[in-house]
Amino acid sequence: MSTPTAADVTAAFTNNSLDIKQDAVATCVELCKEFALSAESLAEQWDVFAMNASIQVATIDSLGRFRAMLFDQTNKRAIKRETKETLKGKSMVKKEPLASVYGIHLPTVHETPKKRQASASFQSPDAKMAKASVFSPSSFQSPPSAEYASRANAGEVVDSFNTSLKSQINVDGVRGDAVKVECIHTDTHMSMSVIPLSYQDDEISKAIALDQLLVDFQTRMEAQLAIDCGAVGDPSPSHVTVCGRIVCEAPEGKLNASVVQLEGARKYCGGQRVLLDLSQVPALEAFPGKPEPVPFAVTIANDTAPVRIFTAAGPFTPHNDPQYQPLSDLIAVAAKQKPDVVILLGPFIDANHAKDGVVAVDNVLVGFDDMFLFKIVAKFNTLLSALPNCHLVLIPSVRDVHHPYVYPQPPFDRTVVFEGLDSPDFHSVTSRVPKQLAICPMNCVVCPMKMEQLKEL
Repeated sequence: MSTPTAADVTAAFTNNSLDIKQDAVATCVELCKEFALSAESLAEQWDVFAMNASIQVATIDSLGRFRAMLFDQTNKRAIKRETKETLKGKSMVKKEPLASVYGIHLPTVHETPKKRQASASFQSPDAKMAKASVFSPSSFQSPPSAEYASRANAGEVVDSFNTSLKSQINVDGVRGDAVKVECIHTDTHMSMSVIPLSYQDDEISKAIALDQLLVDFQTRMEAQLAIDCGAVGDPSPSHVTVCGRIVCEAPEGKLNASVVQLEGARKYCGGQRVLLDLSQVPALEAFPGKPEPVPFAVTIANDTAPVRIFTAAGPFTPHNDPQYQPLSDLIAVAAKQKPDVVILLGPFIDANHAKDGVVAVDNVLVGFDDMFLFKIVAKFNTLLSALPNCHLVLIPSVRDVHHPYVYPQPPFDRTVVFEGLDSPDFHSVTSRVPKQLAICPMNCVVCPMKMEQLKEL
């Protein structure tokens, strides 16, 4: 069977009255190669899948779910075929009927097992030889550099949140001073000994963790604003400032302006609650568990303009482009928007892009550390020279091959990073700007485990 082409896939989808994005045609060709399908067969199976999943147009994201379905079906057929062949290959033991009647013990006769036939191959020779694919086992890999360079949606805004608030903020104002970015060290704040990994499954541990977060928030707020907070729920004839977390009046109720309560820390007020009067508050962002000082209006010395935070997550290059052109484009956009803080989450050198511990750059094998220093960190000098007051925050990923991948991960080595930076300061851990900003690099692989599994560790 010949390998279907992009024209074959387009014609098959058109014949079945199916819509497909132009950039998804190449993905369909790869699916045909991987699962040894014809263009017509692929279109028919997609028609059934799209009808069940209520999908109107075939896109790259929807084809990823379609591939997962095909992969499961292939595995099930393989398991069923192996089970059936195993049962056929078992030797059969027969006894002569007369021997059982007259009590004569004759030697047992074994049937010669049938020769196991080789399973039919449903793949073309080209599909067998092509080991590399645009798919990884569980998700899509980074697109090739050719697709990135020829993309038609560059600069397109996919979605926006809280667009109504833009009219209330002076977006043209640029801060004249730098915001304060503070490093929070895990050995002194919220260490693993204070909050165990099993806190999400244990109500008592969860309550202790939430209370510790509130105590830490109140301590930092008092130090930054040079004030002393009162106890929530204690009557006072004078004006006081209290700090607590937003909770709902009913444990399972829906949060609205009439049932919002403020719960103080157990350390300072024994966890007392008071009902918040929000009738005079024009706007408030509230969700259960959010730490909040009361009164809400707090004057900050350098709060003269909005704090602009620019956030992006890796990988920052296609798997076949060691020049990191997307990262250069990202830095150009950040320099144009002039943010106060730039937060970049790994992976910076993706494990899916590396091979044999080295990366080939211009036909020269380069180590991971040199790749990170000269191809990634050196690009940040352009941003930091254009924005002297900008803070750069780098957060590693467990997929970074040049960094320890055991969770919790340590920060980047400052001495190594400083070799490629001209900036006088550098932050590579959890940051904090006028109000508290908590950043989690990635989900811990142990967190989804249940209590029974944790006890076995």
